[in-house]
Amino acid sequence: MRRTHLLPLVLLVLVASCGGGAEKTPEVVIWEFMDPKERVILEESIEAFQATNPGFLVKHTNYPPEQLRTQFLTASMAGGGPDLVFGPADNAGPFSIAGVIQPIEELFDAQYLAGFEPLAFDTLDGHVWTLPSQVGNHLCLIYNRELVDEVPSTLVEMLDQAQSLTVDEDGDGRPDQYGLVFDSKEPFWLVPFLGAYGGRVMNAESEPTLDTQAMVSALALMREIRVDRGLMPPGTDIQLAETLFKEGKAAYTINGYWS
Repeated sequence: MRRTHLLPLVLLVLVASCGGGAEKTPEVVIWEFMDPKERVILEESIEAFQATNPGFLVKHTNYPPEQLRTQFLTASMAGGGPDLVFGPADNAGPFSIAGVIQPIEELFDAQYLAGFEPLAFDTLDGHVWTLPSQVGNHLCLIYNRELVDEVPSTLVEMLDQAQSLTVDEDGDGRPDQYGLVFDSKEPFWLVPFLGAYGGRVMNAESEPTLDTQAMVSALALMREIRVDRGLMPPGTDIQLAETLFKEGKAAYTINGYWS
């Protein structure tokens, strides 16, 4: 994948499409979900851009990932929202279906886009909707060293261990410590389990693989983790999973580099 300062180029493209009025300084509004270190790079890029384009003002607002998606959809459907969104690539699906984002190939020439890794440009309805900035977005298994003495070598052994570490300390029928927590509401967390069974979310015709054996096995495993073994609280989302793990109330969590 091409390693370059993408933001100044994106801003130039957006500026070229702005209608310039002499009475008002044109603005480029960015909504992003960057961590503090990434925002330093963003702000340096904005400063460099504005130094060479003093007639434009660039503003950015930070949102958590889920808020970024809902806020953008709400604002854009009402005719508002930002000019540029820096967010998870899987947002491209709901955003494009809602008709609130523009295909990338309409903004950049083919020669420039050819410099990127082709696998980074999956299409939906014949269009490319996002421009990649990095290789990443991976999920990782993370464990609390104070609770886990030795990490098992197989998933079954790990789940058995996680079940033994799910403890109701006060006898009220609800665990005070959990074995494994992750975002059970976001389908992104299903994908690694699906891949472990050799499955994919979509088939070659871009249809959901809901009736494959791999999907059935992955969903059965999710049920085993969440319901049969009770390794996490019902309805656990990303906020609860992170809170439990940070407070030392969970032995394992699945999360990404952003956490």
